[in-house]
Amino acid sequence: GLQKFKKLRYDEDLAYSFDSSAKDSNPAMILNEIITEGPALGIHIIVSIDNYNNIGRSLSRKALSEFEMRVLFQMSANDSAALIDSTQAGSIGMHKALFYNEQTGVIETFRPYSLPPMSWIEDISRTNS
Repeated sequence: GLQKFKKLRYDEDLAYSFDSSAKDSNPAMILNEIITEGPALGIHIIVSIDNYNNIGRSLSRKALSEFEMRVLFQMSANDSAALIDSTQAGSIGMHKALFYNEQTGVIETFRPYSLPPMSWIEDISRTNS
């Protein structure tokens, strides 16, 4: 996840500094600008972060608000409320997740699965041909 890259940790103090050269060369500031300005230019980003505390370390509030679609796994009710204005992710249990669409306000519970091995996909496609 994004939390592993220390150079991409957002520095709020730097964001409000008058030294534009420091902002222009800072990877975290560049990433946050891509997140906030990118969608208008057709640039979209999928980000994975392991917990709520690391979201605040990695993204500005403005950048976080750009992520209209979010997937949440089991977490505390407070963290869930901070991310989707609902405590629902605090009680979904193991092996389930929530999909939240901020634009529509819809929260959907689902069971995430990993992709099957490529050999299985090939076997199924041969069987169904």
